[in-house]
Amino acid sequence: MKASALILLLACAPPAAVPRTSLLKEVEEPAVAACKKLGRFAGNSALPGESGMEQAREQARAKAASAGATHIVVAREWQNPDATGAAVEAYDCPR
Repeated sequence: MKASALILLLACAPPAAVPRTSLLKEVEEPAVAACKKLGRFAGNSALPGESGMEQAREQARAKAASAGATHIVVAREWQNPDATGAAVEAYDCPR
């Protein structure tokens, strides 16, 4: 009985918020001059090559979106034998 009540409770819970990375606009530095800077966010991956870079980029973008960013500027991307990483500067710009 307890298990079915737990399943019912979980089924009725609202879904977890998913960062809206598709709404982020990637721009150059001059485009965010009038925006509020939210910070620098980084992602990394142990995967090699482009698949690792894509995973690192997506992590950085998700962190920026979770912080409320509307725009990002790519800050740095790197690869070495052990890891791949990407960092973005996140901004909240007026619409």
